[in-house]
Amino acid sequence: MSMEETAVLLSIQPEWCSRIFSGWKTVEIRKTRPVSLKEPFKCYIYCTKGTKFFCWKAVDHLYFDDGSHNLFDRRADGMVVGEFICDDIRRIGPEYCAVKEDIESAISGSLLTVPQVKDYAGWKSGMSYADLKDLYAWHITELKMYETPLDLAAFHLRCENALRWCNNGGCAMHIERPANGNCCGNYGLQLNRPPQSWCYVVGPGECHKELQEQVKATLNRIYPRKKVSDILPKPEILGQLAEELAEASAAASKLRRKIDGKNPTPKTLEECWEDLKKEIGDVMNSIDALTEQDPQNYHEFMSECGEYAEPKMERWLYRLTEQKEEHT
Repeated sequence: MSMEETAVLLSIQPEWCSRIFSGWKTVEIRKTRPVSLKEPFKCYIYCTKGTKFFCWKAVDHLYFDDGSHNLFDRRADGMVVGEFICDDIRRIGPEYCAVKEDIESAISGSLLTVPQVKDYAGWKSGMSYADLKDLYAWHITELKMYETPLDLAAFHLRCENALRWCNNGGCAMHIERPANGNCCGNYGLQLNRPPQSWCYVVGPGECHKELQEQVKATLNRIYPRKKVSDILPKPEILGQLAEELAEASAAASKLRRKIDGKNPTPKTLEECWEDLKKEIGDVMNSIDALTEQDPQNYHEFMSECGEYAEPKMERWLYRLTEQKEEHT
């Protein structure tokens, strides 16, 4: 276990995991950053427990004919569900509080509002700059979602973090395993609980990778996974996408009516938001089906859409600013 193999394990709530893998969330805001790792470095994503997180694509199909679930139940919370490369970390200092545009630029891609960020940082009005702590924006790139999630036991704390154990051959519990690669036999270093925010880790070991591939192969053999694109041709999937976009548009219009109150709707504000989320979820499913059998997968497609989105957002803001200046 050399320093080159050291990575970071991040604890992320299920709803934020979903937004990361959808390609919408490209920045993770944290109160600290690694000091012994330089960008770029690998980050593993641990999906925290509590809420069902439907990312386990390898077992999406594991449902019985009567509608009941098998023991997997499609849950991936409480497991390591993917990884990414952090290629840049931007400091967000107290000076960002003074200019709204500065902090909005710094947190762009995090999907957090300015009040949410200030609340997370503990920045309160009336506090001096000396009492305000820095935040750090970790940039997400080269995202990969595992088809078969990993257990925490696949990872070890970095040997250099343990006071009584040194690295590799000098470690009293180091084990040579030519067949599966070297690993540390010190179970005190084996990860058995997730970090509150993040921690240094080494892993997963070769034996866990082999086990993961065996599980995946067995599941695919016993339960061959059907795709929407195996049943519907692309023109039909495009037609479905068009319908879902229209329904998302209608849900957005209803939410607008609820917000401005000029054309009332009996639904509550929360119901309108939930309807919009459901329809956007249907749009995402249609895009997933459209890209299932293409060399360019869903995440690459969404990432490239994001590249178009950024300059379009700049033009949108420019036009709004120009209009505002004309009126004033």
